[in-house]
Amino acid sequence: MMAEPQQEDSVDNEASNQEIVRSFSTIYKKKGKPRLAVFWNRKFDDQLSQWEQVARGSVSMQASLETEGHLPSSESEKDANGKARAKALGSAYIERKNPAQYRHGLGETSDFEFGSGFVQRMSSAGTKIIDRSTIMRLMQSNKQDTAGAEVITDRQVVETDALKGYADYIAELVFTRNSSAPVGMSFLVTVKDINTGEIVTMFKSDGEPPTVQQKAKLQVTDHGYDYVDDNNSDINPTDVGGQIALEMMSALTQVWIN
Repeated sequence: MMAEPQQEDSVDNEASNQEIVRSFSTIYKKKGKPRLAVFWNRKFDDQLSQWEQVARGSVSMQASLETEGHLPSSESEKDANGKARAKALGSAYIERKNPAQYRHGLGETSDFEFGSGFVQRMSSAGTKIIDRSTIMRLMQSNKQDTAGAEVITDRQVVETDALKGYADYIAELVFTRNSSAPVGMSFLVTVKDINTGEIVTMFKSDGEPPTVQQKAKLQVTDHGYDYVDDNNSDINPTDVGGQIALEMMSALTQVWIN
């Protein structure tokens, strides 16, 4: 025997979701539809460069040169024969690339589902979503066109220039393992203002819809028939992504409305 959730709960939850989307859409338009760059399971960290200097060398050279006309005004710049002296200094740096940060995700397929759920829900409110990887490639292409030749780039520098040129806010969605969460992950969501560095909102979530928390099945146990929690049975990464988007909309609405 199994007790199914009441249909009214599902209807009420969807109505609540639509109200969150409508409220966010209204305040988002009043804010001028700012562009939101999404960082999938990564952070905009304090590492200023992807390269680390491990050694430095210095080379100097001095030579006498034949000159015509005017000689240097300083006697220290002439040798005994009246020839001008020239000095050149040079430095050489040895750097190594810092290892890229790695964070555990849901797995490729589930990550796709999570991302699609998040983006679809945000797009339903008319949000301008910017992809970090895309704007970095666009910025790098612009740098090469300007320089007219291949440029040795630093990921951190390109990333910062790209954000300043293509986005207004950063949304970091960082995953961390949590066996009790619906999809085995909890999420730290942080939204930052690119122009000021201000943390607009930050919250931790398991991505669990409110109605799911009340869901239970009537099953046979050692003590007879009893309700057994079954919170995670019907939740998938797409649902979790959509729920995270709703929670972020609600948080931003509360901040921007004040």
